[in-house]
Amino acid sequence: MSGAHARRAGAPAGAVRESAQEAGAAGGAVRLAVDRLWGEGPGATWAVVTLRLEGGAGEAGELVVGVEAAWRGTPPPAEPLGATWALWEREAVECFVVGAGEEYLELELGPQGHHLALTLRGARRPTRWFLPVDYRARRAPARAGRPWEEGEPWWGEARLSAALLPPPLALSPLAPPPLLPPPPTLVADVPDAPGAPAYGLYACACWGPPSARRYATSWDLGGGAPDFHRVALAPLLTLPPPRPR
Repeated sequence: MSGAHARRAGAPAGAVRESAQEAGAAGGAVRLAVDRLWGEGPGATWAVVTLRLEGGAGEAGELVVGVEAAWRGTPPPAEPLGATWALWEREAVECFVVGAGEEYLELELGPQGHHLALTLRGARRPTRWFLPVDYRARRAPARAGRPWEEGEPWWGEARLSAALLPPPLALSPLAPPPLLPPPPTLVADVPDAPGAPAYGLYACACWGPPSARRYATSWDLGGGAPDFHRVALAPLLTLPPPRPR
């Protein structure tokens, strides 16, 4: 991925407020705040992503990914709602779950209900795509049926089989990499449990026209041209144990 990026001045219109993040906390979830424009340090929060596992004994279980963001004005894809290729060229919030053997899951979620889920082995090398996802995007009830306005908040929840997750990198207890500071934009709502899987976890967002694309991440993925697939730089984080349905 590549695109123009400009220095941010103050809190932008449509940025997700910290108070909204706190009000939306869910027990047993990992939260990622997408608050870094590409090439810059932490600033305004552009989106909040939560991840949790659900399921019970003897069940495959589900990975549940929630999104809270604001629409940035990028026209939606012309394709019908549902699985949509090249969603990364539009407006989307993305989540990466990195496992062992260079395997990772990429999930892309759009404001209007488009989505894309694929597994990869090695950067940008898909092994499966158009994976089944139960995805529902919504806006405030008072906005239903009205034209979208830039800065308008939206929420999404995606459910997909936990069998699609890559092999974990490790089992907890697990400390952050010794040379990296603890991620300031992530909060685990429950303590690690012995045997819980640890993955590289981070989230991203992209929006804007081709001539002025913007990119934001929850973790520093380095400089240069924007590239969300630097999975080797992902922070190691533990997904809490599944909570019963």
